[in-house]
Amino acid sequence: MKEEVQWLENNVIPEETVIEYWDKTFQFRQRVLEKGISVIDYFKKYICLKLQLGINVVSQMLHTINTVFPRVQDAKEYKMQ
Repeated sequence: MKEEVQWLENNVIPEETVIEYWDKTFQFRQRVLEKGISVIDYFKKYICLKLQLGINVVSQMLHTINTVFPRVQDAKEYKMQ
């Protein structure tokens, strides 16, 4: 997992690998967000977010979130556990 995160911090091609690693590292990156990293710092950390490719990976991230938590209430209940 650490290798994939480091790769995402330094690479933007090939796009298929970015999207694959973005999905694989979802839980790790979620923990980073929960620790309170600013949006600006998050975008700086993952350079693909600064490009058109960022739309694809954010879209993938939202799809993953919606798959895990199909309703907002489910997310709140999960967080409370």
